[in-house]
Amino acid sequence: MATNMKKVKKVAKKVAKQVASAAGDAYDAAADYAKPIVKKIKKAAKPKVKALQKASKPVAKAVSKAAKNVAKDAIKGAAKGLKKAGKKI
Repeated sequence: MATNMKKVKKVAKKVAKQVASAAGDAYDAAADYAKPIVKKIKKAAKPKVKALQKASKPVAKAVSKAAKNVAKDAIKGAAKGLKKAGKKI
């Protein structure tokens, strides 16, 4: 009985190695197959991405300008507060 188990384990290990090898081969084949497809998708998406970037530039500039103005106003307000506090002391 024990020898049968040893044989079964040995065969199971061999099968597991073969399955792992086959899975690796399948993965490689799928990656090779997908490369040109991914390349085509990226190429097709490139102009759309550029258009989105171009469209979002003015929005980004406006947002950063607004943020700068808010920061400037906050600094001015803090400076005024410090001046008033300095006069009281």
